[in-house]
Amino acid sequence: MAVDKALARWEEPQSIGIVRPLVTVDAAVAAFNEYQQLKQKLRGPGDFITFTDRNGQQKEAPTKQWRSKLTRFFGISCEIVKEEIETLPDGSFVVKVTAKATAPNGLYMYGDGSCWSKTKEGRGDLYHNTRSHAVTRAKNRAVLELVGFGEVSAEEITDVDYEEERPKATEPKAERKARSQREGNGEHKGGRDQKWWAKYFQSYVNAGIAKDIEDAHRVAREAAGLEEGESLDDLSDRELNQLLMLAIQNAKAKGQVA
Repeated sequence: MAVDKALARWEEPQSIGIVRPLVTVDAAVAAFNEYQQLKQKLRGPGDFITFTDRNGQQKEAPTKQWRSKLTRFFGISCEIVKEEIETLPDGSFVVKVTAKATAPNGLYMYGDGSCWSKTKEGRGDLYHNTRSHAVTRAKNRAVLELVGFGEVSAEEITDVDYEEERPKATEPKAERKARSQREGNGEHKGGRDQKWWAKYFQSYVNAGIAKDIEDAHRVAREAAGLEEGESLDDLSDRELNQLLMLAIQNAKAKGQVA
């Protein structure tokens, strides 16, 4: 009977009121001041960058290095809970990541991050670098939302969103169409040396879908559906880029990679 009464009270409509702070004003101010003191005492070279906002004011933004310190000293765990790849019509791709940061008291916050491959061209392993930047953005956002008092990370300032960086249609329509057809027909086929292929196949290894360069060659041929006598060198750069994305998606569908 006592249990029934307790349940009845629990099921009664609760009074409606405004959302109130979990702590007193003094406690909130103390927590903020502690964080500011932490920044001053623990900061080191590379923890923050200085930038000028739209109003011409000098401000600071924490880097990935500072986020790592926050997770350590606040006891925060951070994990990737979602990851996907969007392949764009021009053959480039966007890696989208969602991270979850959890505090010792159980409070958690999600953060998302994305990176467009075009912003990483010419900087080494294209897939690895694109994914790494997306992961960094997602983790930074999650951790800073949890403890950073509204700070924006350096990765949000030093690079722009892929939507803003997509190429604009500045050339005449007829010329743009002709160029698109040439690229689509594989104008850049062939002429790749051993170093180029080693770098390309290393992307398969870094993505976790191949054990080594030789295995990556096998995975790529299977994804392309090539028959005896057909060569990967017959594919254009754009088609090879799309092939890598397809191989990663196939591996994920089979549960071979997370």
